[in-house]
Amino acid sequence: MSITPRLQSYLNQNQMTYGVMEHAPRYTAMEIAQALHVPGNEFAKVVVARADEQYIMAVVPAPCKVDLGALSRATSAKRVELASEQEMSRLFPDCEVGAEPPFGNLYGIPVWVDSRLTEDEHIVFEAGNHQAALRMKFIDFVKAVRPHVMVFGRVA
Repeated sequence: MSITPRLQSYLNQNQMTYGVMEHAPRYTAMEIAQALHVPGNEFAKVVVARADEQYIMAVVPAPCKVDLGALSRATSAKRVELASEQEMSRLFPDCEVGAEPPFGNLYGIPVWVDSRLTEDEHIVFEAGNHQAALRMKFIDFVKAVRPHVMVFGRVA
């Protein structure tokens, strides 16, 4: 398994340095972090939500959950709710559901990152499928994605 062609093309065109980490199929962020021997706080979990009528991507460290109330306040949305699997399939047609990389900019979706992820030099995340993760410098991720950084995660 490799990363999605869309993500790979974007990273290569922008001369981004990254490493691909293959793993046996895993479906939760903490399971993947453990399988890759990566600290949970360095592994990014992607949650897709609707903030009023706009889709957004909320990214938190693996051991955290997205606090929808805090995300609502951060985005100034009246209502924030999780996207369904059907919506995610439609929004990210080249990704397996639940393995979307935190590059919402490639799909026209704004990205919100919990500030806890800024504490590590690297970020690791699923690369479009349940068998490959990508590792890159957090500073490069910020340059590529230009996310909004706020506190909206809570330790599970």
